Amino acid sequence: MNKGVYQCVLLVLFFSGMVACSDRSKQTVPFECMLEGEVKGWSECSSLALIEAEKREEAVPVVSIPVVGGKFEYTFRDSVNRLYQLYGKFDEGNRRRRVEFISEKGKLFVELSRDEEELISQIRTDLPFNKELQLVADSSIAVKLFTKRKQMKADGLYYLSEEYKELSEAAKQLEGEIFFSQNPERERLFEYVRTHPTFTGFCLYKWLLLKNVGPFLSFPSDPNIPVLKEIYETVYKEKYTDHPYQKEIKDMLGSLDVKEGASFVDFVAPDLNGNQYRLSDLIKGKYALLDLWASWCGPCRSYSKDMKPVYERYKNRGFTVVGVAREVNDTEAMRRAIEKDGYPWINLFDLNDQVGVWTKYGVLSAGRRLLINPTGKILALDPQSEEVEKLLEKYLNKTL
Repeated sequence: MNKGVYQCVLLVLFFSGMVACSDRSKQTVPFECMLEGEVKGWSECSSLALIEAEKREEAVPVVSIPVVGGKFEYTFRDSVNRLYQLYGKFDEGNRRRRVEFISEKGKLFVELSRDEEELISQIRTDLPFNKELQLVADSSIAVKLFTKRKQMKADGLYYLSEEYKELSEAAKQLEGEIFFSQNPERERLFEYVRTHPTFTGFCLYKWLLLKNVGPFLSFPSDPNIPVLKEIYETVYKEKYTDHPYQKEIKDMLGSLDVKEGASFVDFVAPDLNGNQYRLSDLIKGKYALLDLWASWCGPCRSYSKDMKPVYERYKNRGFTVVGVAREVNDTEAMRRAIEKDGYPWINLFDLNDQVGVWTKYGVLSAGRRLLINPTGKILALDPQSEEVEKLLEKYLNKTL
């Protein structure tokens, strides 16, 4: 099966629906979540990574958990219940075994397996959010199909020839069902979050939205966009209002309107001296390029360096650039990058996604550029430096 399809199915499996539970998500004081577990059939795995679910490794802190003798344990403190991801990489292609869980006060036992037929990593606990998460994950459409594949192999019905690994007709049909299971599984998850407005459903809704923001921006006519917007308005808008996920969800939904002709999204962020700036104040009355970059993003920095001569030619004609760096834990790498690359414009930063600039603009990684006119409308998304210059020549000459 295609590796990309396999990984997509795997992701869906771990997040497959969650059943109803009481509103225990309103934690008011920090609590301890204790992880214990084992890694099976994977002797070379020496560590696992712990990160908030679907966050970029380069953009937010990642905890490394040692695996010794196939066992691991880790206790961390959290202030609210939220969705996390525990994973390990098992080849040079960075394929992963991963499991998602919700932080809760108490103990979770997690089992990760490298066996390609064991797609579901097991969570064993009496804690309600995770117990329900595992129960519904076990019933996903793809789990049944992969279980069927494993049984066919055990019964000798999967291959016509073990020597040449030629698939039987039944196996070919099964692989087709696995391939096309993604859409029915997604529809199942959509229906679940609509009909089960629990806190776990809330977590799943946020995950579905985050997973789809990138494709939505590329295909704005995607029929799932109005579906997810409608579910939020009718099911989750007035629930769990004190949880930080509410702001992230609103920002992500707002990012779907970031397009040419729309207004830019305003925010306040600091510079390296600790001064706070509002984007609208920095670009007021000017043509402006908002440059979202990161010290760890090579293509972003190459683009920014390409913009330097354009900036110098037009900075006195009503054009400016505002850079915002997406950094982790500290700004030293950002400071070194600015010194090395020589960016002559103001640069702000978003440390550990605390401001949420990338969420507001629907960016999963680092790079995005927006050319904005003096009235605050977006002229172009991700224009190359040559296109920026052509547009500036076109519009600035009209104002002379």
